[in-house]
Amino acid sequence: MSEYPNDLLEDERRLADWVWELCDRYGERLLIRVIDPQSGLGFYKCLRHWVRRYPAFIIGGRKRYVGWDREELEAVLQEVVGNQ
Repeated sequence: MSEYPNDLLEDERRLADWVWELCDRYGERLLIRVIDPQSGLGFYKCLRHWVRRYPAFIIGGRKRYVGWDREELEAVLQEVVGNQ
């Protein structure tokens, strides 16, 4: 891990904390899959959903949110997950 740049490690920790927080808040109403954008599946998903920046969240297979704004992500999640 010491070979990675500090900013990349910080983003990884920040994203992990965010994912755990979402798991705690939504429980079984939310399925989270973390996909490496450099993997074959990740490359396919990036093309399919036109994702070019990270972190990217695909919600309900249709809604897309890209970025670090928790309030915006929460609004999208409430719109999709809250209606289930």
